[in-house]
Amino acid sequence: MRRNVVFYGIMALTMLLLGSCSSVDFTRAQLPNDARSFISKYYSLDSIDSTKVTIDKEYCILLKTGEELEFNSKGEWMEISLKKNDFPDALKEILPEKALAYISKNYPDSKIRKIEKTYPGSKNFGYRVRLNRPNNMELSFDNKGELSMNKPSEVNLPKLARLFMTKYFAEDTATFIEQDQNRNYIVYTGSGTQITFERKGNWEELKSRKRNLPETVFDLLPKDAIKYLNNNYNGQLLQKIEKKSYGFRVRLSKPDEIELSFSRSGTVIDDEFME
Repeated sequence: MRRNVVFYGIMALTMLLLGSCSSVDFTRAQLPNDARSFISKYYSLDSIDSTKVTIDKEYCILLKTGEELEFNSKGEWMEISLKKNDFPDALKEILPEKALAYISKNYPDSKIRKIEKTYPGSKNFGYRVRLNRPNNMELSFDNKGELSMNKPSEVNLPKLARLFMTKYFAEDTATFIEQDQNRNYIVYTGSGTQITFERKGNWEELKSRKRNLPETVFDLLPKDAIKYLNNNYNGQLLQKIEKKSYGFRVRLSKPDEIELSFSRSGTVIDDEFME
């Protein structure tokens, strides 16, 4: 038992250190030159509210207006996230024109909430864009701005994945299917849910951005984990389930959004409120 406690303690500390934007503060002067230039061009250095750097030398910037910017160790932008405001027109130039045209044509009533680079430094380099309501969609584009997602009819999902979708998402509709560079399948549904399957069709992650996951997906967790959730968080629904090497990681819905980790047998590992 003592050995398990030490193991889980080390694991929790490791996850904390590796978490994005969860490391130590630093000054604006310590920002790489490219990051400083980027902020100066689209915002201003005076608009910075707080600055943090992770153990991997990734820089996380929170602006006074609520925007969050992430840069890699070289100062290249990796992710830009807004909570309420629309992306400034000048900032949208970081996306290829074809991507902007696609969004404008197909989702005219939605605003961009987040842009991130995908697979930077590889031949599969591209962009992922998150839209707000009413669509709550995530769209993937290649480095030329072409949509890199397929219609469900264009992809032959593995049998296990098809059976999973029929069992848990029969009342939902798949809108896009994407394959990442590891040949995992990511299914995007009309309800704003994303389901990730590995290449053989076994599920890896479920997350919802628009509403909670179906109650039936609780069955994917060990019985002891379900019992713990019912006893301590009765009434809160799931927003995310993710398979981990040690077991499972789940996120529960509001009013108190919380993330919990469980071992493969269902024993709770940590219990911390999300910042």
